[in-house]
Amino acid sequence: MPAAVAKHARHTLEAQKQQVSQPLSQVDLFTNLPATDSVAFGEVETWARALNPDEFSPREALQPLYQLKKLSDQV
Repeated sequence: MPAAVAKHARHTLEAQKQQVSQPLSQVDLFTNLPATDSVAFGEVETWARALNPDEFSPREALQPLYQLKKLSDQV
């Protein structure tokens, strides 16, 4: 095996060992949301629970989507 290939392999192995030894930070999906986000979510949740999609015509079904888009643009 050529010396350059062996040197590259050793270098790559050392880099991988260092990556493994360093703990990776991971986002905790189960942490509580900040209070401001909870309030905004509560308003949207209340609005969504009031909808009855079984009573919508196809055209009427688009209206809540536009309302939701408008709310998201305000945030």
